[in-house]
Amino acid sequence: MQSIVGMELGDLEAALGPGEPSFRARQIYQAVYRRKVSDLGEVSNLPKSLRGRLPVGIPGIEKRYESADGTRRYLLRLADQKTVEAVWMPEGERSTICISSQVGCPVNCGFCLTALLGLERNLTAGEIVGQVLRVAADNHLEANADRVNIVMMGQGEPLLNL
Repeated sequence: MQSIVGMELGDLEAALGPGEPSFRARQIYQAVYRRKVSDLGEVSNLPKSLRGRLPVGIPGIEKRYESADGTRRYLLRLADQKTVEAVWMPEGERSTICISSQVGCPVNCGFCLTALLGLERNLTAGEIVGQVLRVAADNHLEANADRVNIVMMGQGEPLLNL
């Protein structure tokens, strides 16, 4: 079953079915993308019958490591139990989120150990966005392009996942 993160609004409306008013999809989008909820059970303005129907798709935090400078490194668990890494690097009022594009990596860069894992698979668009949402929620970040940079420097080679 496809998760909410990765669906376009029209796809979410269709997934909810003809019995649900279209504003429900917008409510879910606001909860996921603005409030960064990872479980629709937390959304009290949705009917209980709707709360468990679709998975949100934000990865769970398997481990989190924090450095003295405030940098946080995450091992995130995806729905299929594979793991990827993400990093949050604060710098004054700005910060950078570093995300992965693949589980493992096929490129054998001399400075990186990820290639030892080999490439298992490309991440979906939803899994990539889910990393940003998880790290942003964990660090209480607002969606503000002037304050948060997103870089593809985690696991994988982004140009091999097009």
